[in-house]
Amino acid sequence: MAGVAEPQQERSRRSFAKVREASLQLLLERGAGFTLADVSATASVSIGSIYGRVGSKVNLLRLIQGEELDRIDAELAAEMSDAAEVDASFDDAVHAVVMAAVAPLVRNAALIRVFMTLADDAETAERGRESWEAERIAFCHALATVTESHGVAASAQTLDWCHELVYSVTARHLGFGLAIGGQPEAREIMPTDALEESLAETIRLVLRGAAEKV
Repeated sequence: MAGVAEPQQERSRRSFAKVREASLQLLLERGAGFTLADVSATASVSIGSIYGRVGSKVNLLRLIQGEELDRIDAELAAEMSDAAEVDASFDDAVHAVVMAAVAPLVRNAALIRVFMTLADDAETAERGRESWEAERIAFCHALATVTESHGVAASAQTLDWCHELVYSVTARHLGFGLAIGGQPEAREIMPTDALEESLAETIRLVLRGAAEKV
């Protein structure tokens, strides 16, 4: 990525991997309130070497965000694809899609909450929007596959609304973007399995209601 000099030699690649691992650890422990000197101490890599690779803390944060969102996006896409192929009743298939949408967000909630605090950086915010859009497309595609296979009519607008419901409620539950004392925290509205079941029931009602109007 721009501003980051990727190492070519194996020793340098191992050293840079330690820098990225330390940065991720510090993000989860402290949020963005750490310095490159902290990264240097945690990774046992000289601060001069770190500056030579990333140039600034902002570039390092962008790199970590990009790598981690790529990982989360891939997890979600794989789980959503599997859910779309579930051979089950309509109710169970919808539940599988909702679970596939919610589970990766729950697993990675602490990291996503930290990334939300970095959104004042335009490049970081844009990368977050790209991830959200990829999640929306994967969800709508999976739900469309389910509705089509069960003969339930659902417009693109209805599918988008289903995604809006699932993502918005889950985001509120996990505290995405809700700063409490400067640091977002989970709201713990209900246990995750109860949240998934409630959302699945809501989506089933929306889909059936929309189908009846067609």
